[in-house]
Amino acid sequence: MKRKLSYLNLHFSVMLFGFAGLFGKWLSLPAMVITFGRVLFAAAALSLTLGLNKKSFKLYENKDYGLSAILGILLAFHWFSFFRAVQLSTVGIALLSYSTFPLFTSLFEPLFFRERLKKTFIFLALLAIAGVYLMIPEFNLAYTETKGVLWGILSGLSFSFIALGNRKLVQQNSPWLISLYLDGFACISLLPLLFFIPFSLNFKSFILLFLLGTIFTALAHTLFVRSLKHIKASYASLAASMEPVYGILFAFLLLHEIPSWSTLLGGSLILSAVVLASTAKS
Repeated sequence: MKRKLSYLNLHFSVMLFGFAGLFGKWLSLPAMVITFGRVLFAAAALSLTLGLNKKSFKLYENKDYGLSAILGILLAFHWFSFFRAVQLSTVGIALLSYSTFPLFTSLFEPLFFRERLKKTFIFLALLAIAGVYLMIPEFNLAYTETKGVLWGILSGLSFSFIALGNRKLVQQNSPWLISLYLDGFACISLLPLLFFIPFSLNFKSFILLFLLGTIFTALAHTLFVRSLKHIKASYASLAASMEPVYGILFAFLLLHEIPSWSTLLGGSLILSAVVLASTAKS
């Protein structure tokens, strides 16, 4: 029964993460403001969760705070670039270009942890590059879709470094605590920048940011982590590759975004490369 519940938690969390991209279209706010709202409410929700469960707020080693601060800044850039990709292109293009992050992780992992690089990952990276090429209408920054793809790739690249850093932190710290500190440091790093960005926040935008941070970030992450107690990480990685599929489906139903054939074909190559990379790792 617990295993079945874990599978439900896993896929529901991936659906929530896939849904989050739609907020980039619903919110008429700068991407940096959306990112700040997301990490602010996520950090508040995670703090409340840890407090109610009487968990420690202390990281294992003092050096973990420094690494968390660096990863928090990277997280701020990751989500900023993701929402910028959504605003410039479509939810589908942003999610598909961002979903290249497992390939970046596979390529950089040997450098960080002195492991051997498999030739398979080089081939899969080239396959993903071919997929990205198909999604770009023309390599010209005059096209907003091209800018969207590039921002999406930057989002994936930054998240790959976060994943590598988390691999070190998670060895001795709770995933919930790591998420809290990363969200907190992301929030702190973005706060000074908000004074230079003109924006107007109404009640509707406030509610949307609240939902984005609590339900579609904090809750989604909590369900994902809980599912790992009874499910192998390799299967979880494969399930996570469904995030763009869910996002494209939700965007079609709620935003009436219809992906082009080139986007679908390019996305298929990217997702195939990601799935094969996850399988090769396991």
